[in-house]
Amino acid sequence: MLHQEYSWTSFDNGHLFAQSFTPANEVKAVISFVHGIGEHSSRYHAWFKDFANKGIAVVAFDYRAHGKSFGKRGQIKHYKDIMQDIDVLIQKTKGLFPEVPHFLYGHSLGGHLILNYTVDYQPDLQGLIVTSPWLILPKTPPAIVLRLAGIMHSFWPAMRLTTPLRNEDLSSDPAVGKQCEKDPLMHDKISLELFFKAQANNKKLLSGKNIFRFPVALYHGANDNITSPLGSRQLAENSPTHITYTEYPDVFHELHNDIHKQDLFDSIVAFVEANT
Repeated sequence: MLHQEYSWTSFDNGHLFAQSFTPANEVKAVISFVHGIGEHSSRYHAWFKDFANKGIAVVAFDYRAHGKSFGKRGQIKHYKDIMQDIDVLIQKTKGLFPEVPHFLYGHSLGGHLILNYTVDYQPDLQGLIVTSPWLILPKTPPAIVLRLAGIMHSFWPAMRLTTPLRNEDLSSDPAVGKQCEKDPLMHDKISLELFFKAQANNKKLLSGKNIFRFPVALYHGANDNITSPLGSRQLAENSPTHITYTEYPDVFHELHNDIHKQDLFDSIVAFVEANT
């Protein structure tokens, strides 16, 4: 397995940190990966190596305001900026692995982002892999808070707020949360722009019928207290032709770091192999 790091340039001339994991032998498929809010792609090293050992390459990056990429932590000024960052990821992946079956994988906010990206940009892909997407929040902020935040958003969209996410809600394994507490690249910020645009786009995603034109493997944990599995259930019900939904009992937000991670891995590999 070969691990390489890259410095890409965003459409607005910012530095985007990226990395690839290439199988030692034949590359059967390649996955472009988009991480969640407040985290970064390097948290997934072991997970990506597992795919490479199965002949599936992975190309991942830290989108703006996260990890080793440019921007003040969590300060997303325009929602479309991340969409264009993902477009860089897609095009760079195709350049690194031309003529190889290509899949897009997103976790949490990354899951939300790739669902919207595929609807708006209509990329040429073999399929989507989506885990624990932000479609519905377990708890909606109080109406007065949303009203005040909405007013602030109209004047200062890049204003950052502290997210209510708790590390202990990431996995049923306490060690996962403790590792995050020690990780200097993790942060707990979100801009008003990202929050309000994501919520608005979630409504569009959940109101649509059969909006995808290729297979989608969708996964969620039943005990997720960060993003609600209700959103994934509704999305799957709206697009039964294209979406295969799996919900794992007794699992928290990070399925790849929880008790059924081997089942998840085997399922993703099977999905990729079935669609190449």
